[in-house]
Amino acid sequence: MRICNVMLGKGLGGIEQSFLDYTESLLARGHFMGVVTHPQAAVNPALDGMNVSQTTLSNRGVWDGAAPGKLRAFIRTLRADIVIAHGNRAVVFASKAVRGEVPVVAVAHNYQFQYLHLADVVFALTHHMAAAIHEQTGFPLERICIMPNMIRMESGGFVRRTWGDVPTIGAMGRFVPKKGFDVFLRALALLKENGYPFRARIGGSGPCAGKLKRLTRRLGLAERVEFTGWVHDKQAFFDGIDLFCLPSHHEPFGIVLLEAFAQKLPVVATDTEGPSEMIVHGETGLIVPRADVEALAAALAALLEDESRARDLAGEGWRSAKLHFEMGHLAQYMSGLLENIVASYASIPSADEAASRMTAS
Repeated sequence: MRICNVMLGKGLGGIEQSFLDYTESLLARGHFMGVVTHPQAAVNPALDGMNVSQTTLSNRGVWDGAAPGKLRAFIRTLRADIVIAHGNRAVVFASKAVRGEVPVVAVAHNYQFQYLHLADVVFALTHHMAAAIHEQTGFPLERICIMPNMIRMESGGFVRRTWGDVPTIGAMGRFVPKKGFDVFLRALALLKENGYPFRARIGGSGPCAGKLKRLTRRLGLAERVEFTGWVHDKQAFFDGIDLFCLPSHHEPFGIVLLEAFAQKLPVVATDTEGPSEMIVHGETGLIVPRADVEALAAALAALLEDESRARDLAGEGWRSAKLHFEMGHLAQYMSGLLENIVASYASIPSADEAASRMTAS
């Protein structure tokens, strides 16, 4: 198929990573890919080495009247069979650009659903998200497909990692309130109070950085907690930790959790939307109630006390990620979904065709 993949964000985050993963995985399945990004998109350099037809689309927001026409010209030149749209502007512009000629698939990366009704099909990251889309917008369940984010994983089997003399607990994400880093720091303070040896590395940046560093000093953790800044080398970050914690208050999916699984790390996460569907508590990781400092500290302590159990959880988490989220497997699944969408869309007569058939009969 000829697929147009559209993402108009400028930053680096889950949506941008997913856009790149879609492009790479569908190329690997043999599809011809056309990609549309913002001229200032941080992902643009990553596309340079891919065999794609690429254009950029500057715009002034969802109400930009000229952008859909420019996108339409690219889609028609590409002779696209289907358009995948990541983010609000991409969905709005794509729906206006195709004018019903080819199907538009909207990828729902978060719980902002206001423009999803413009698409023909929605890809939801989790079952929880699919149900929320249907309940809040009325979008038909039969046109919502579960399509989780994916992860690249090394070939070969699971090899247990060896901990350092003093275990290091890692966390990573944007420094915003919903990521729960304040809860993580308070849980670390409880671990220190109860005599557990540990260090911690927190990767990321954002508006709450100053507040979190002040809290670290106030809790007496300055000697134990390192703030690494935005993580450009994730491999180096994961190589430097022994446990991974995702303390979010709200987490639609959690790609970083898959990355931790792939790096053979035991994980502790909160009972947020994505992690609750990705982790089997006590088998592939530990789940605790969100915003519960004591529960989070207890789960981390349980793993610090029992390295063998932590390694067993890491192994089962790695195997689960390999089975359910590995890029090769999901690329095949997604390719099949897209082919079925195109086939079923082509079989539906347009309004003009239906009227002609009625007149002829």
